[in-house]
Amino acid sequence: MSINHTFSTLCIIRSSRSKNDKAPVYLRITVDGKRSEISTKEYVELDKWNRDKGRMKGSAEHTRSLNRRLDTWETKAKDYHNEFLRDGKRVSAQAIKNLVLGIAEKNDDLMSFFEMHEQEVKTKIGIDYSPGTHKNYVATSKHLKNFLAKRIGHIPQGFGL
Repeated sequence: MSINHTFSTLCIIRSSRSKNDKAPVYLRITVDGKRSEISTKEYVELDKWNRDKGRMKGSAEHTRSLNRRLDTWETKAKDYHNEFLRDGKRVSAQAIKNLVLGIAEKNDDLMSFFEMHEQEVKTKIGIDYSPGTHKNYVATSKHLKNFLAKRIGHIPQGFGL
């Protein structure tokens, strides 16, 4: 199955989220113009970032080490992209992101996805999310579980109230 599409990866920084002149680095995955981004959990000094290369400037050991870690992120995304092509599967930026993050395809059902996202928000309280945002996700999750219990007569396994 040969389908032509575009694919690219690039490491970018979010200067709008910078603190103490350091900005977080994200891996941007683009498939057919649709983007998905992953936080690499790395931070770089704004003046040491090469925007065109998507890497940190310099040759110090710390710089080389960080750039190798960014290479690893990009390599994972490219490997999964190639796997999709080899297997004849539909490629999307979100699907590649999920695999890079270790989110298995079997977790595509609504409750699994919602619970996984709620846990991600919980781990990022104080970084990307406020405690109130997490509280809202917990409340929404409870409402969703109640809805499913009433609508389909049971709550999916592993999602007790």
